Amino acid sequence: MLWGDMTVNVLKEMMNQGIKPVMRVEEVIPSKGKPAQKAPGSTTVFIIKVSIDGNESDLESSRGGPREWSDLNKLVKWLKSMGIHDYNGSLSNAEELVQQTLALSNNGK
Repeated sequence: MLWGDMTVNVLKEMMNQGIKPVMRVEEVIPSKGKPAQKAPGSTTVFIIKVSIDGNESDLESSRGGPREWSDLNKLVKWLKSMGIHDYNGSLSNAEELVQQTLALSNNGK
């Protein structure tokens, strides 16, 4: 079955049907910059990657783009509120992420 964009509603529907996707939390640079402003001193955010039968997708926000959390504790609380207790995490070196982003933005000049 094709699910299209992986939104929270699609994730809930899958779980209601007994489908248990593999969930992975990943630390990334904010896609739009706003989440980093919510946590002073923070340069990264956390997103959820959802995998079903080897097909991986970002959990999308209702406004488009990946849903982002600036606080890992809030993300864990959200996962638990969804009934998700089994997931993997991947923390990144924030300085390396910033350097990668700067290099990509400089290539666009």
